Amino acid sequence: MRTLFKQAILVFLFAAGFLPAGVRAQPDLYGFLESGAYIFVRDSVRLAREINELRLKFDASSDQVGLFASTSLFHTGGGIQADLWQGYIDYYGRFFDLRAGKQIITWGTGDGINPTDNLNPLDLKRKGPFAPQEDKKLPVTMVQGNLYWQGLRVTGVWVPDFHPFVLPDTSVWPLASPTLTPPRAGMILDGMQPPAPPVFPSNTLANSEYALRLSGTLAGVDLSTSYYQGWEDFPTLHPNFTFNGIDSQGNQHVIAEPALRYHRLSMIGGDFVTSLFGIGLRGEGGYFLTEDAEGTNPAVKDPYWHYLLGIDYTFRNGLYVNIQYVYGMFDRYGLNLPAAENRLLTLGATLDLGNYTSLEVGAMYALEDENYLLKPRYIRSVGNAVDLVIGAYLIGGNTKHHFGAFDANDQIYTEIRYNF
Repeated sequence: MRTLFKQAILVFLFAAGFLPAGVRAQPDLYGFLESGAYIFVRDSVRLAREINELRLKFDASSDQVGLFASTSLFHTGGGIQADLWQGYIDYYGRFFDLRAGKQIITWGTGDGINPTDNLNPLDLKRKGPFAPQEDKKLPVTMVQGNLYWQGLRVTGVWVPDFHPFVLPDTSVWPLASPTLTPPRAGMILDGMQPPAPPVFPSNTLANSEYALRLSGTLAGVDLSTSYYQGWEDFPTLHPNFTFNGIDSQGNQHVIAEPALRYHRLSMIGGDFVTSLFGIGLRGEGGYFLTEDAEGTNPAVKDPYWHYLLGIDYTFRNGLYVNIQYVYGMFDRYGLNLPAAENRLLTLGATLDLGNYTSLEVGAMYALEDENYLLKPRYIRSVGNAVDLVIGAYLIGGNTKHHFGAFDANDQIYTEIRYNF
């Protein structure tokens, strides 16, 4: 517990130490307290996990300098974690601004899926892999600069350290066991050792990540183009085989000792959003260049496309509907499926029921094998202070690929958040 208090004190010392004296008198302190419980409902009713979090936020600014800091006290069944969640300093110039520190950056126009958004890793463990995107992003230390010129915005980002995705808890969200085939005919696989934890790229200048983005508006269309140079979020399984003898028929026996490695990745992408006759139109995509540019190394992912096209509309009764066609998402998440199995339809719908109450439905449907994910949520707000959420994850399909791999993990959940 002493460490928790040290973490919280660190945030406010950080804030007080760097804030100019002229604006320290009017800082803003706010945050939320959230509690949630998730329950399995497929085969038997049992608790999947519970989550409790206290988030404290602090910000203050002057004409040229701003400061934001937040700390998180997060409790699950595994104990309590304390983190400096975000902490950064802003400088506002006449034609530019700078932000340095631990932060979250979001790029792209897609709804919940953003091919061009590669700067922050996702935590697939804390609330599960199917939680809303905003609940999964992890802040990392980076420097961001924006230059404004004649309606254009040029953004540059530098990330000095490598930060991978946090994988889900396999006791709750089981992952498929890897299968390896011996490299030559006549070889017999006697067994496979579990892969050791992957080695992270060393934190050197050469291994740092960076990104550039140019954005603006042309003829009523918001456009951007971007470039990212960094690392894959998931490690690649490399097959290594050790000789284990020859049997009486002359067959060679081997033992698989796979290794997990992270590989370099580049992305060239862009996005747009506009409206036509009240219908929203959006698109976003990128071409991902891997270390196997020629497609000749079976152990390394080939270059691939990841893109989406979507429309949205708000009806007179307040119903908002968003539909997207998505290609290549499973390649990005390391599943390396055939092209036909990389096609998705997503649906997002929100109905305002009035009296601070709404009903939301999110869905993903894999076109090839008919696997699906359904995420309904009922949200009730009491003034500006309390939000109550009741929702579910309903998963199924005809195969054990992507969504179908989790088909035994149907859950219902409830969350309550007090904002202060």
